[in-house]
Amino acid sequence: MSGKMKKIFSKIILPLAFWLGVWQILAVYVNFPLLLPTPVSVGSTLLELSGTGNFWKSIFLSLGRVFTGFLFGCFLGCLLALLTFRLPLADLFLSPAIRVIRATPVVSFILLVYLWVTRKNIPGCISTLMVLPIVWNSMRLGLDSVDRKLLEMAAAYRFERFKTIRLIWLPSLRPYFSSGLATGLGLAWKSGVAAEVICPPRYAIGTELSKAKTALQSPELYAWTVVIILLSLTMEAILRRLLNLQKVENGNGQSSGGKSPHEESSDEIISLEKTSHEKISSVKSSHRKILYWKFSHRKPSNEGSLCGKSLNEGNLRGKSLNEVNDTGKLHIDNLTFSYGDKPVAAHLSLDIPVDGLTALSGPSGCGKTTFLRILAGLEKRAEGSIFLIRDRDNLPDDVSGKGKPPDNDSGKNKPPDNRSRESKPLDQQQVSILFQEDRLLPWRTVREHILDICPDRADEWLAFAELEDVKDAYPGALSGGQARRLALARCCALGGELLLLDEPFAGVDTERRIRILERLKKMGVPMILATHEPDVVAACQNVVYLEGPPLQVKIQVTVGECNHS
Repeated sequence: MSGKMKKIFSKIILPLAFWLGVWQILAVYVNFPLLLPTPVSVGSTLLELSGTGNFWKSIFLSLGRVFTGFLFGCFLGCLLALLTFRLPLADLFLSPAIRVIRATPVVSFILLVYLWVTRKNIPGCISTLMVLPIVWNSMRLGLDSVDRKLLEMAAAYRFERFKTIRLIWLPSLRPYFSSGLATGLGLAWKSGVAAEVICPPRYAIGTELSKAKTALQSPELYAWTVVIILLSLTMEAILRRLLNLQKVENGNGQSSGGKSPHEESSDEIISLEKTSHEKISSVKSSHRKILYWKFSHRKPSNEGSLCGKSLNEGNLRGKSLNEVNDTGKLHIDNLTFSYGDKPVAAHLSLDIPVDGLTALSGPSGCGKTTFLRILAGLEKRAEGSIFLIRDRDNLPDDVSGKGKPPDNDSGKNKPPDNRSRESKPLDQQQVSILFQEDRLLPWRTVREHILDICPDRADEWLAFAELEDVKDAYPGALSGGQARRLALARCCALGGELLLLDEPFAGVDTERRIRILERLKKMGVPMILATHEPDVVAACQNVVYLEGPPLQVKIQVTVGECNHS
């Protein structure tokens, strides 16, 4: 006997035979067919019924009524979940009403609906009312539990709205939606048949049950009950098959933290506040144009300490470029930022070279991660100004395109000269950030993560991160170092004028770290790395040692001659 047949025998045939035997023994012991007919008599009655036209007509019409109500309940449940999630006013008024529907007994609804609806439409209406709160509750849990860090990643990596919905929202909601459908279908079927019994339409399973009860036809009553049970089990099996509710191993279908989505829920809606920036002035010289960037922010109502403040434009208005900088640099002036009452940066002014790799080193908690997030436009900023100064001849040919893997002879730094320079805002759309967490999508393979960013060069970026051997694996099957390399490759593939890398080599072994560092240098894109690894710091051309909070520059050094050749 094959393994599949053994499974069917042990899980289906054997338990069924056991309970049929128990039924037969009880029927013989009671010896009162009107109360408990034998399985044989019920089976023969079922065969007789199946040969009549009314039998199949009743089944199909009952299925049609209940399934129509089920679909409509699913639609309303999803719609109301979205409304109550997005609109606080809708949540205030609709959520209590839906909870009342969920708490009301089925019989009460049947009798109340009977006053308003024709008899043939009652089963569908009851199915809708029973399914709606189940689907609504599941979808609300799913919407509240979508990983906000993944949504932030999608925004930082410039996903379009439809792409974010397709890659994050829908896969995150699928387990909750599937669970709601599986629970709601069984409830819709049972409540729909109950409605048919109490308010019997012309052709329906519930109507036949009522007739058998009135005529004291116990075998027929039991036969229709068996039909109801078989149809319910069949529908649930088909639905589970379609929705693929089986647990998928090796990380597919698991959340980033290793828990299934059903283990994670939230009682409050987390709203993402977007930061914005605006260009506020321009100063032209014979060879240069300076654009200033004013910080602005929106804070939640419970963080009103900085709301409504007039944000200054920094101390650089009216200064010439030569007074600011004489090489390519990222200039930060008078940056002030805090989490509530805890200052992270207080009037920080800093010039960071944008040639090659620059390391930010400092003790844990000093503010390196927050500083990178501010540069990437992901944090609410209180005041200050940031702009990027570059040699015009050294600007990338296409900063708007995707990143390109390094060529063997690329990335050699050129000595600075007196050519004209350009200063412009640090545009968030031209900055790529590697988050401190990997922020991988559990339902996407390694290769799909790169395809989502750079469809034309996926294999090259896999080679860049040395992930060719695990390209078809899901994040749950990767080691910590492999997951970090995938996140790094995805960030580099995004491209831009500046790469911000937060602990890019956490969990990566030393030899592989050195090889990937050399590839990063050859890319020819300015990078700022927040790191604790001494070998990574030593490999960077520039090092900024930080301390805090509040964030301060302890010392800034240039290592060697920036590998000029």
